[in-house]
This record gives sequence, structure tokens and C-alpha cells, in this order.
Amino acid sequence: MKKVQAIHAFAENWLAVFTAEKFDVQRVETLMGEDCAALDFVMERGHFADEKSASIIESVTDVDVLGSAIYSRWRFYQHWACSPWDVQWFVVALRRLAHLTK
Repeated sequence: MKKVQAIHAFAENWLAVFTAEKFDVQRVETLMGEDCAALDFVMERGHFADEKSASIIESVTDVDVLGSAIYSRWRFYQHWACSPWDVQWFVVALRRLAHLTK
């Protein structure tokens, strides 16, 4: 039960960051990964992390898989992406995660 509450707090916290008027990319790059690791999310476990469509996110019911997809997508943008962060993807995923853990 405590882990579900912690995951919900994670989702709400990062959703606020991704939906803020000014996106704080430095905060996301430096802190989000630590939060994902602390919740035992696993990089590369979220097989749909590279999906552009948010529709697949809405069908996910496994909190750990969704959290791991978020972690994997974070890693991609933090280390390899040569384009701006896909903020909307994170908003959809974090909203779904918050919904699943409320």
C-alpha cells in the first residue's frame, strides 16, 4: 500500500512539473531518474516507451510497467534525444499513472 501511495505522489509531483507554465528541463533531467529508481522502476521494461501515440498508454493497467516506460522514456530524452522533450507524452503517462494509483 505504501508503494502505491509513493507512486501516486511521484505521478502528481512530476505531472505538476510537466504541466507548469515553464517546463523545468534541468529539474527533470537531474531528479526524475532518481525518483524512478527509488520506486524500483526498471529501464527498458516499458516496451511501449518509444510509442508516439498516447492511445496505448490509456490501455496500460500495470503500474510497474507504466512507471518503467516513463523511466525508459526519461532516459532516452536525458541521454540520447536530439530534440525537445515530448512533454505531452509524459503528461498522458503521468496522468494515467496517477489515475491507476488513486
